[in-house]
Amino acid sequence: MDLVDGEHVLVRDGAEAFAEAVLAVYRDAELWQRLSDAGRQLVFERWTPAAMRQRLERLLVELGAPARAGPA
Repeated sequence: MDLVDGEHVLVRDGAEAFAEAVLAVYRDAELWQRLSDAGRQLVFERWTPAAMRQRLERLLVELGAPARAGPA
């Protein structure tokens, strides 16, 4: 999903480390907002229908598929 630890999410191994990360985000409004904003931006850039359409079109061009004239 292209998530980066500390930028979009906090990735931790083990129950205790996970719980500490959850508490850190809960207690730190600035960290919560930064992760939330970055995550939302990543979703917009990578996973919206329009973004997926662009990625699929680029892939098809790379594979040599003919360009479509317009929406089906």
